[in-house]
Amino acid sequence: MKTEETLELEVPMPLPGVGDDRDACIERLEEAMGSRKGILRAHLELEKSPVVLCLHYDPMAVSVEDLQRMAGRAGTDVALETADVALMADDLSRLPFSVGLGRATRGIIRQNLAISFGVIAVLIVLALSGLAGIGVAIVFHEGSTLVVVLNALRLLAYREWSLQERILR
Repeated sequence: MKTEETLELEVPMPLPGVGDDRDACIERLEEAMGSRKGILRAHLELEKSPVVLCLHYDPMAVSVEDLQRMAGRAGTDVALETADVALMADDLSRLPFSVGLGRATRGIIRQNLAISFGVIAVLIVLALSGLAGIGVAIVFHEGSTLVVVLNALRLLAYREWSLQERILR
């Protein structure tokens, strides 16, 4: 005698990586979960908000924890493809470092763009006024390229400062 239980999980719609095609989302999710061991059938309840995935499963073959882990694992690959930030471990203490590094990167990108556009603007003015020939322009441009690269290399030395070091700086 098989017993059957139901587990309901909230599902973000549309699914990441599928786009706005609701039918494709439904088909993909039902196929992904319906083919798992211990799951008798899977369907979405679309009239609920948010959309709910109903898993009908055999409790003798699979536990609720296993089902939640399966659902999480099925979404992990899609999440990694579409996420702005992907944490590769469960250690959230590294998140401030990642945010700080991202902000430092954005700042250096802005600096590099300002340097590049500034050099190009100066070269255009010098070339149009006849003060710089092609040789001088090439040397000036290549020199600015080296400055931009060296500026970006500062990110390799980025590290998370402790609160005490921040106060002392």
